[in-house]
Order: sequence, then structure tokens, then C-alpha cells
Amino acid sequence: MLYMEEIKERIWVNEMLELINKKDYRSAIKWCTRHEVKLVKDGVNRYALREDFINAYNTPSEGVILAPEDIAPTRRYKPKGDLARRTKMKYNE
Repeated sequence: MLYMEEIKERIWVNEMLELINKKDYRSAIKWCTRHEVKLVKDGVNRYALREDFINAYNTPSEGVILAPEDIAPTRRYKPKGDLARRTKMKYNE
């Protein structure tokens, strides 16, 4: 016999779109694949278990957080024309 405690709550891909800040159905499916959230097809629509989705959503993905040493330094301005070079030299003195 099936009890209510055994039924897992579903989250449909349409509901995920707003939570993961995506607009396209296919983007949400790729997000689930990258974060290892198993999708189940029910007729035309797909869903995941809410618990699995929340765990994946709250787990930081690698490569998202950049340390200060990982950020590329900004390029310096290199004037190409004579007027621009003279103006730069004038203000750098």
C-alpha cells in the first residue's frame, strides 16, 4: 500500500525556468544535465524530484566563483596616432 510519506514531490521543468533564470525549456534541460539532476518524462513534459533539484541548486558549481588572482588584468591604453601619443605623454608627466 502506498502512503503519502513515500510520494516524492515533483518540480516540473516549466517551474525550474524562473528559479534558474532561464527562458528556454532546452536550457533548463541542459542545466539539469550539467548539475546531474535526473529528469523523468511524463507524457510530453519532464520533471525532477524537488529534493534533487534543491540539492543541485544549492550546491555551488565549479568555475563560477572567481578568486581575485583568476581575474585577468585590464589592458593598458596604447594610443595609435601621434596626437593621441602626445596627449598621453603630456598628461603622464
